Amino acid sequence: MQDGSTHKSVKLFLGEPLTAKSGKKETMRIGGLFFVAAALLVCLLPVNPVWAHKVHVFAWVEGDKVYTESYFSDGNKAAHSRIEVFDSYGKLLLAGKTDGEGKFSFKLLASPPLRIVLNASEGHTAEFNLTVE
Repeated sequence: MQDGSTHKSVKLFLGEPLTAKSGKKETMRIGGLFFVAAALLVCLLPVNPVWAHKVHVFAWVEGDKVYTESYFSDGNKAAHSRIEVFDSYGKLLLAGKTDGEGKFSFKLLASPPLRIVLNASEGHTAEFNLTVE
């Protein structure tokens, strides 16, 4: 500073300059501004309701049978949801519904890779690409 004082001054976004000689009141002002800014940020973030109910499908092969399990991100099972199975060319091989536990199984009709598509309630969809390692 040019006035000869030995302390430094920091300009706040709102309010008077904050100086090294400032007391508890200035610290509280900064804390209050931080809280208000954080609250505004949280309120202004877009909330996507789909995130709360994202659906998942998982599949695996045992012998000549494919098993699937389907569930929402909150842990609820994707019960009575449509399952479609496509070959590597996009041809629909079969379709069915999961049971009350979100499970579905079928005899392996074609060699993997297969694309398994789950269509759950309210337009929630998930896909699983089944491959053989």
